Amino acid sequence: AATRASGQRSLQSFVASAPEVHDGNSTEALAFFSTVQKLHASMAAAAQLSATDKTSAALVLGAREMDRLLNAEIHTLGMYRQSSHHVKKHVRRVAVRRSQAMMTVDALWWKL
Repeated sequence: AATRASGQRSLQSFVASAPEVHDGNSTEALAFFSTVQKLHASMAAAAQLSATDKTSAALVLGAREMDRLLNAEIHTLGMYRQSSHHVKKHVRRVAVRRSQAMMTVDALWWKL
């Protein structure tokens, strides 16, 4: 935020104090060019990130990557859970059928 304010102040100062350039006047052109160079230097300095800003940006990128990886893992676990649920339902149905078949065999056995 401080670097942005510094850049804005430099730009406002340039706009307010930039010398006029008339056709063919090399002295005015050189003065204007010097002012533009100073503006460029101050804008470049304002654009530099501080160590804190760089660290913050790295932390944000790291957090986003961790979030992406965690979401992928959660999705994978969800797929395993869903598959497990379907397998358990199938096993229960097979167990019920097997139990019914055994009861039918038992009833037939005792009738014989």
